[in-house]
Amino acid sequence: MNGILSFALLMMLSDPGMSAGGMYRWVDAHGHIHYGDQPPPGEAVQSLAPAPVPQPPDPAAVQAQQDNLRRIDEAETERSLQATTQREAQQQAESRQAECASLRERRLQLERPRPLERQADGSFLRLDEAERATHIQDAERRIADVCADRR
Repeated sequence: MNGILSFALLMMLSDPGMSAGGMYRWVDAHGHIHYGDQPPPGEAVQSLAPAPVPQPPDPAAVQAQQDNLRRIDEAETERSLQATTQREAQQQAESRQAECASLRERRLQLERPRPLERQADGSFLRLDEAERATHIQDAERRIADVCADRR
């Protein structure tokens, strides 16, 4: 029942002709609530204010809000790119440190007397002094390339 009354009230409030004269609410002798644009004689009535008409949004305010959202999105994208770049730089630095450690270990192995060189098939071959010197020079060159501080 209240749904029907609410709908009737909404319909009356939406009709400009009805709301122009005012709306009233009253309770009859049986306790039923009524709404109308004409109050009944002899009843205690409550005058209802018309519902405010929503104003369309200000185009400048809408544009400002859209600009604000775009700036927020751009800032978030920039922060995300910076975080990704930092992660990649950290991963490259860690990889370079690991490779540098491996190269230095290789050089230490070559500097030991009578070093062995692992072959592709997994076997070992003892290096002569000329081969050993060549491998040490190669290791030194790669250490200089990889382990140099690259800031």
